[in-house]
Amino acid sequence: IESVKAFNSQNSTTYQITAPLFLDASGDGILGFLSGAAFRIGQERRGEFNELYAPEEPSPDLLGHSLYFMSKDTGRTTKFIPPAQALSMESVRALRRYRGFDSKSQACNYWWLEYGGHLDTIHDSEEIKQELWRVVYGVWNYIKNSGDYPEAATMTLEWVGHIPGKRESRRFEGDYMLVQQ
Repeated sequence: IESVKAFNSQNSTTYQITAPLFLDASGDGILGFLSGAAFRIGQERRGEFNELYAPEEPSPDLLGHSLYFMSKDTGRTTKFIPPAQALSMESVRALRRYRGFDSKSQACNYWWLEYGGHLDTIHDSEEIKQELWRVVYGVWNYIKNSGDYPEAATMTLEWVGHIPGKRESRRFEGDYMLVQQ
């Protein structure tokens, strides 16, 4: 890749960027894909690269998307009424079996609120985002209204992300490939 034509939808400006090297951190490898580079999707079988944690047989599964949220202690009692689409308290209780919650954690400490690894994480991003919003609002409802976190009485849900964090969907084949080792 010698140059990239980019478009900024915020100010309707087109850019021509020339550089000796490009790094694509989109999660979907859009630069490599648009340039025609060979890629794979999913997990290779364990024996292909001798990766101990890879599945015995290839799998189409990917890492899901994550959605961050931030809370704030207002110093006064606040209420939270969850939106209708929020995950139910029962569903959130089931999540707690796998991970602990606490009312003081922020954003990155909830990176594991993940969804979509069994879907097409490139083309099903909107569906994944909608489900993650259900999860985030359900988790916050649980923290605020379950009674398990009395210290959350003065906290408010300050911000919920609008764009989920993506992880690798396309794995490019080149001179080098990142492997477990």
